[in-house]
Amino acid sequence: MNSNKYWDIDDVLADEESVSTTILNEGYRLSFLDPNSSKTQKDLEAGTKTDLPLWLASRLISHKFIAIDTPLPYREKYKKALLADPTVVNLRDKSAYYYERAIRLSGMLEDSGSIADILPEIFLKRVKFFLRRAHHMPQEESTAFIKKLTAIEKQIFESGRDAVINYKLWKDDTSNLESIATSARLRKKVKVT
Repeated sequence: MNSNKYWDIDDVLADEESVSTTILNEGYRLSFLDPNSSKTQKDLEAGTKTDLPLWLASRLISHKFIAIDTPLPYREKYKKALLADPTVVNLRDKSAYYYERAIRLSGMLEDSGSIADILPEIFLKRVKFFLRRAHHMPQEESTAFIKKLTAIEKQIFESGRDAVINYKLWKDDTSNLESIATSARLRKKVKVT
């Protein structure tokens, strides 16, 4: 977790996402990490597959205790679907923190370049798409649409929609026209003198 985002709830939730791992070395008294281990078993055997939160996996991989299995949404097959048309893929089904998780995993996976290279392109295409929709989408439709967006996409979409609403309110407010006319007259007076 980045120290400047220590109190950021989205950062904490992204670190809580679980990843599939393989234990590389025997772990003394660590059987509690594997929910499938028997109650009598105390040690975690090498080769055991278990899901761990991302924050724990990042610490353990730095000590070469585990290997992280590439999650399905970051594999080559999924990459091809994203490159074909990123706007139709429901990333929220894969993870509410898809981008944050991909960034954290990029340094830990052996084939991390596959998704890390295309992540900015995917993000920009998706943002352009749903910001265009934010300008024209009725409130009823936007509720269903928002359910398919990741956490950061949702924030951007709502900011875009709020900006459109505020612009329309400002545009329709006649008192703004009077203040604009007044400021224009003041500018003319300043130029004359």
